[in-house]
Amino acid sequence: MAKGKPGKRKLPRYNKKERREFDNRTQRIIDTSNSGALRQITNSMRQGNYNHALRLLQPILTSPNIIAYILALECCAKLKDLETAEKLFEKGKGKGLKEKELAKKMLSVYFNTSNYDLLLTLWNRISQDPDLDPGIYVTMIQFFGTVSQIKEAKEMYEKAMSKLKLEEDRVRCQSVYIKHVLGNTPNISDLIEFFKKLKGAKKLMPLTTKSILDVLYNRRYYDLVETVYSDLPEDTKTIEVEPVLLKIYESSSHRMALTGLEIIYAFALKESGRIDEAKRRFEILLMNLQPTDLNYPRALLGYIFTKPKLTPEEREKYKSQLITLLRESHNIRLRTDIIKALSTLKTL
Repeated sequence: MAKGKPGKRKLPRYNKKERREFDNRTQRIIDTSNSGALRQITNSMRQGNYNHALRLLQPILTSPNIIAYILALECCAKLKDLETAEKLFEKGKGKGLKEKELAKKMLSVYFNTSNYDLLLTLWNRISQDPDLDPGIYVTMIQFFGTVSQIKEAKEMYEKAMSKLKLEEDRVRCQSVYIKHVLGNTPNISDLIEFFKKLKGAKKLMPLTTKSILDVLYNRRYYDLVETVYSDLPEDTKTIEVEPVLLKIYESSSHRMALTGLEIIYAFALKESGRIDEAKRRFEILLMNLQPTDLNYPRALLGYIFTKPKLTPEEREKYKSQLITLLRESHNIRLRTDIIKALSTLKTL
């Protein structure tokens, strides 16, 4: 008989390595706190394969595991599968999970499937609870904004922002508020005021900037797209925002003929690595613009950034034009762009 302490002997069917592998596989199936299991499920969800993720979750849903049920309901929300979601919702409650913990994703299911009566019924049951997940308020922002109940949507926004602690969650909430509430208000000035407030507080992030520009484009405020973009802090004009402008320009049936947006498009090409295309566009802009045009310094700046080296003649020509314009102009924005262009010229 093999020696060893009671309970520590190997099982006859496994050697030590095989037993360890079996235990690891079993643990990954029954315990969602295991990073390996979560990674496989969330990877499937990230790739949009929600049916596969649901299949992976099935063994875990036999236990009252709140993480598993939330992930499963999120899959149902993406798939717009109301029937499966309702079964999971009732099954989870039957296993002792709290309704308010499941409600965050169940509300998303109702919203995505346009079952607004069911959404309001669930909301009315849980709305008085002081300890709701802030994500519930974000879903209700979407709902109230969609049905044009702006006052209620703003109340939900205030509640959500007072409870959300992580910066990424607060930024997502702001993005939802911009798209579904400020984007649906008759007066676009509310959106512009919100933009100025974020900018003044130095809390303007690429995601919120993208949402603002998307709303302005969708509502055909093309001139405001240029105004907002030109007023952005430099650290906000990131690679995340520039492709959005590229998409806006390329998808527009009007081709956004405004010169300012032509310049934005050219800068977006530059940021996307399409330097030759950007350079050509800046060259065309400079041929068509007069030095006294408000957009001239910005077009020149873009051209300088895409050209490896200026000849001495080119440098003197542009320097002379800019200095003359600086003396004659009283426009603050124009003078700022001229000074920036002159500073760049000195380094070439």
